[in-house]
Amino acid sequence: MNETDIPQGHIRFDGRHYVALELFEAANQHVLEQGLYCNQLIGTLNEQGRTIRALQTDQDRLHRELHTARAALADCQRTEAAMRKAVYGAAERL
Repeated sequence: MNETDIPQGHIRFDGRHYVALELFEAANQHVLEQGLYCNQLIGTLNEQGRTIRALQTDQDRLHRELHTARAALADCQRTEAAMRKAVYGAAERL
């Protein structure tokens, strides 16, 4: 068969098959739209990944600050307990 034997409104696909030109164009348009959608989805996922990493960095910083604040509070509580013990000790000796 040669190119002139292709039915009207059809194209040769995969060397052996005939596909209606409208279906072929619709399929190509669909593939193009799906490719654009996938690219948008990948872009959105990449942006969300950046946001998640930034939030994790902030969370790690806040955990470090909380640990530092808890250590400072524990120091203050030890100092307060020592001062209270010293005051009570001094009051008992009066």
